[in-house]
Amino acid sequence: MCIAAFGAILGVRRPMPQDVPHPTQAAPVAHRAEEPRITLDAEGRVVSANAAFRAAAGAGAGISVGAIAPRAWWPTWEAERDRLLRRVAEVVAAEGDPAAVLTLVAEVVATAFGADGGRVARFRDGMAQVVGTWGVGAEVGECFSLRGRRTMAVVAATGRPARVDDYGELRATDPDSARTVDPVYRSGIAAPIRWGGVLWGGLLALSTREDAAFAPGAEDRLAELGELVGMAVAGAAARAAERAGAGTDPLTGLLSRRAFEERLTVEVARARCRDGEVSLVLFDVDGFGDVNDRLGHAGGDEVLRQVGERLRGCAPPEAVVARVAGDEFAWVVPESGSEGALAAAVRARDALQAAPFPGAGHLTVSAGVCDLRHAPDGPRDLQRKTHIALYAAQHSHRDGAVRYTPEITEVVSGHEQARRIARGRALSGIRLLARAVDARDPSTQRHSERVAALAHELGLALGWPREEALLLHQAGLVHDVGKIGVPDSVLLKPGPLTPEERRRVREHAALGAEIVAEALGPEQVEWVRHHHERPDGAGYPDGVGGARLSVGARILALADAFDAMTSMRGYRGPLDVEAAVSECRRGAEAQFCPRVVAALERLWVSGLLPVAPPDPLANPGARSGSPDGAAQERR
Repeated sequence: MCIAAFGAILGVRRPMPQDVPHPTQAAPVAHRAEEPRITLDAEGRVVSANAAFRAAAGAGAGISVGAIAPRAWWPTWEAERDRLLRRVAEVVAAEGDPAAVLTLVAEVVATAFGADGGRVARFRDGMAQVVGTWGVGAEVGECFSLRGRRTMAVVAATGRPARVDDYGELRATDPDSARTVDPVYRSGIAAPIRWGGVLWGGLLALSTREDAAFAPGAEDRLAELGELVGMAVAGAAARAAERAGAGTDPLTGLLSRRAFEERLTVEVARARCRDGEVSLVLFDVDGFGDVNDRLGHAGGDEVLRQVGERLRGCAPPEAVVARVAGDEFAWVVPESGSEGALAAAVRARDALQAAPFPGAGHLTVSAGVCDLRHAPDGPRDLQRKTHIALYAAQHSHRDGAVRYTPEITEVVSGHEQARRIARGRALSGIRLLARAVDARDPSTQRHSERVAALAHELGLALGWPREEALLLHQAGLVHDVGKIGVPDSVLLKPGPLTPEERRRVREHAALGAEIVAEALGPEQVEWVRHHHERPDGAGYPDGVGGARLSVGARILALADAFDAMTSMRGYRGPLDVEAAVSECRRGAEAQFCPRVVAALERLWVSGLLPVAPPDPLANPGARSGSPDGAAQERR
């Protein structure tokens, strides 16, 4: 979809023809020879329309060259909003740099409304600090007062969207605005960002046009976008603040990545001045993703804390110890070549393997080592080559320890290194995003972890190999990540949903599949997309059923529904386990796969169900009973 064409809906017209897809067309289908397309000029007149478009429009639509295209054929706000949201979600899911996330949001805000500048601002103590910017004007870090009548000031005072159609007129009566809005801008719209129910900051779109740039109601559409990206914006800003100010990793007490990089730079400079040596050792916990999947977020964090403690105890006395990524740790060893550092790393590896970790059993670590002799280009070169050694250790066999030499660069190709890094970071970021989605509603916290645990046990009960059951666990952890695209006003609504609200909720399965596509395998992506499908074909988003519906999707569907039934929700109370099992039994054949329901019953009878229902007294105001339509739509 073209932004410039979309701008015409909002009242911003660009002097160029644009290709505009039919707003109601379905996703591209392989067998479709031609998609409906129409080309419009800046005034909305038809330049050309292909045969597929004319057929879709019908004879009475008046689609002819030179005619003004009916507004019904223009791109819709809903389609553009979802496209923009996907851009933001993809960056957040990939654990992109916080500054990049905030800059992207500022760009999205501007381009979505055909504007020339975009801002993301954080409100605090009567001031607004720019944390993301696109276009000319304010710089990141700049602060300005929230007094006056400009858009951001109104948003901060009222918590509602605002607009200024003529900054020139406002500057004449409000001197504060003249000092805080670049004179090049003539109009603007702003909307609130809320995080945890509190007004966190605001989004701002600015235009240089002398005539009216923003259509009536554009600020309300910006507010809708602000509601959806609020979680990503606030989370990215929090990570940026943490990176800027924290020298210590809060989980392990070791140095943070930022402090580690600063210390490495100092030690490299010192070694060069003295014609001395310094080595870097990187440790990676083998298979930690599986550990985290089995134990959940809290259990995985405890394992990482203990790994950090053991590595600190095994480190040479002069070494600097840091946690540099999720399950990656580092030693900076001054006055040591790679031979001595490798020997110390092997001793640490053996010590970690010797004693089991509570809940996780015996774990192994892989280690890569490099010294300054082999990395003459400085700290970044030293980190890169140490990573190559680590990849070689992991590639040959787990629990290896490898010292860098030029020959090992061929062990793992650069493409493979990049692929593994990207996939690992993407999956880690998606898991964080999924936890944040669950945390939006107190009644769904840890929902994804419970679904993942139950799906894993159901897979084992059906005879799946443990490795394939762990793939189910991974998919379960992120199955609801697409709910980032569902506004709180819909997701947390206590009463029945409107047809439009139900449509918004149903979109989360397809959006989630798009978000996880780069991190999970194709089969797992299909499970995420189809976890609301049914054997009778009455599910969504694709209405697949029968033999076309994969067993993995059937398992996730039952695990998701069972957890929803046994959990407290704002719109109903929980069922006890026996009643929930009976409900699943009644839904066999049509809603649930009979074989998966039978596996659930076997787990229940044997006392192996991994999901403990919450206390029904926790929310006495909610009603109990079978899940109704609202419950089914939002689970």
